[in-house]
Amino acid sequence: MSCGEAREYYPQELQPRYAALLLALNAGRDENLPAETRAMALFKAATIARHEGLELLGTELAPDYALHGGSYEYGIDCG
Repeated sequence: MSCGEAREYYPQELQPRYAALLLALNAGRDENLPAETRAMALFKAATIARHEGLELLGTELAPDYALHGGSYEYGIDCG
């Protein structure tokens, strides 16, 4: 599945942020753009991932436990 195909699986309210993340990542990988532009795009992607990464990139269960807000207290059984 490509990143574009994944868009339809996101809730409607997250689709604009997912689109912004993809746009920034694609610009950051575009070797036809100047290095400074690519760096700024990758920084924007990193900022989106930092603030909304669990919602956009995390898994519902292991290893991210988005179901519990990323809290491992409820998700890992070390016994």
